[in-house]
Amino acid sequence: MTLSEVYFYMLIIIFLIFSFLIVFFSEDIKCKKYFLLFFKITFSIGWLGFVMQFFGWNFLCKYQLILMTFSPFMTLILIKGIMKLSNLFFKKEPFNISIRKEPLDGIWTKNNWNNNNFYFHLRYSNLIVVRPLLTIAALYGIIGRNFC
Repeated sequence: MTLSEVYFYMLIIIFLIFSFLIVFFSEDIKCKKYFLLFFKITFSIGWLGFVMQFFGWNFLCKYQLILMTFSPFMTLILIKGIMKLSNLFFKKEPFNISIRKEPLDGIWTKNNWNNNNFYFHLRYSNLIVVRPLLTIAALYGIIGRNFC
């Protein structure tokens, strides 16, 4: 394995870690200002995949590289969609909580949850963690089997 490959896979791992950070700091996405900030950052990270592909710095399938670099962006959009659907269907604002029954704050936003709807918030938190992970893993497998 060359140094170039090590740097490539290190970048891919950093992009995936950034996706997980978006999941755990999802309270910030509720504020439009921070959502737009995350949107710009993740979209520019996604375009790095096209730049890497253009310069030939790719050790994966072409489409898998673009999926991995756009995974923070997809995570952000999926979480925002889950938030909007929860507000639409259940008419109450969901909050992200940890397994220890404590609220998870964002980087800038404080989580102001009420303990009355604990199981609603727990289901919402599980959905926010599982849905982006399963979607990206499924797309990675489909692209790997059909396009590479």
